[in-house]
Amino acid sequence: MRQEIRATSGMLQKTKSEKKQAVSRLLALNIQIKSRRELIDAISLEVDSLNHKIVQNQEIVDILSKDLASLQTEYAKILQNTLRYKYNKSPLLFLFSADSFNQAFKRWLYLRQYNRYRSQQLELIASTSRMLQEKVDKLSEERDHMQILLASVKTQNKLLEQEKAIKNTLVSTLKKDAKSLRKKLAEREKEQSILNQQISSMIAVAERKKAATEKALKERNKKSVKTTSSPGHSTPSPQFNNFGRARGKLSWPADGYITGFFGRHPHPMAPKVLIANNGVDIRIHGDPTVSTVFSGEVLAVEGITGRGLTILVKHGEYYTVYANLKEVFVQAGDKVGTLQTIGTADMDASQTYPKLHFELWKGKKALNPVRWLKK
Repeated sequence: MRQEIRATSGMLQKTKSEKKQAVSRLLALNIQIKSRRELIDAISLEVDSLNHKIVQNQEIVDILSKDLASLQTEYAKILQNTLRYKYNKSPLLFLFSADSFNQAFKRWLYLRQYNRYRSQQLELIASTSRMLQEKVDKLSEERDHMQILLASVKTQNKLLEQEKAIKNTLVSTLKKDAKSLRKKLAEREKEQSILNQQISSMIAVAERKKAATEKALKERNKKSVKTTSSPGHSTPSPQFNNFGRARGKLSWPADGYITGFFGRHPHPMAPKVLIANNGVDIRIHGDPTVSTVFSGEVLAVEGITGRGLTILVKHGEYYTVYANLKEVFVQAGDKVGTLQTIGTADMDASQTYPKLHFELWKGKKALNPVRWLKK
């Protein structure tokens, strides 16, 4: 989350001064604020967990302190008894003053057990002292770490309030130009609708070709007198068929973060206006190179109005779409591998940053790419 916040902060600095980029900046701010809140929540959870550990360790320190005090008191009594005994008589005199050999043996056993008990008590005091010191040191480290975390939460909350204030100012500025904004929204909605229709059409054509090919193969098989199976060029590669198992593991097609999410969402400046999106929009920072998320076959490379060049790649029964490309390095019929460079992303509508529109389909149904890409 910290890395995502740093990335969006850099993008915000680039778009800070130009009014025509205000909507793009607002979208970035919304993502920044969301990421900041998630970071604060994560730190707060860590603070709660650490606070629980501190309480537990403090209880252990208190118990060890009491045990150590008790052991030291008991050992002090042992030393007093030992000194008193030494002043009164020596161990040898104590042994030889016995009335019988049996009594002398018992006195010897008693002295040996007494000395062993003294040694054990001394070792127990030493080990308890070490444990106590370790826990005290651990407690001190945890308290220092707690102060760092609390300071971090305070800093993040302060930054969050600043970002919210900037957002409110930006919203007020944009509201003054509501007419122009509504026009831009209408244009964007129209472009998005055209994109959705054209991509759906591309996939529908691919599905029809697939069905026609399968039908033709069945007809040839019926007429064929050969007993051997027909060529498998129409059967998807086993490698392509593994796409369904890659849910949550797909590599990102470009280095960046998502600014436009899958589904229908209200526009940040016009909550009543719902923007439909069959995929995700990725704001690229740095290299605008676009790569495939999985191995497959390029079915089509077409120009789509308002979205530049678009590449459609087939992965068995799945399809991936890479739109808003400035240039492409593949053509229809090419086999492509995972993370193979297939083009470069074009700039967004405000000419502020490179942007990739990415979609994922299963047959004629659009899927949410966020659930398939690596976290």
